[in-house]
Amino acid sequence: MLPMDEKGEAQRTRILYHGLLEDMHRTAADMRDAGATDEEVARELVDMRSRAKAITRAGMTPEEVRILEERNTAKYGNPLGATADRIVTGPPPGLS
Repeated sequence: MLPMDEKGEAQRTRILYHGLLEDMHRTAADMRDAGATDEEVARELVDMRSRAKAITRAGMTPEEVRILEERNTAKYGNPLGATADRIVTGPPPGLS
């Protein structure tokens, strides 16, 4: 159980992150409406996701960040998660 001040900070971080995800949905829709390709949309969303992660991880402990980054490295070969190239072209050999 988290102390009350940490619980409040975690809740604020979660709310911020979900707001950033909503921004991503709007951006994707706007880009598609403007005729952007799937690749252009994917690249923009990966950049936005990376910025959202940086913002939310700033409020986390180094240990929490380490755990997330280890998981992403094992799964995607990148501590921030899937890259735009991976989303557009698929995983590199040896990673699934």
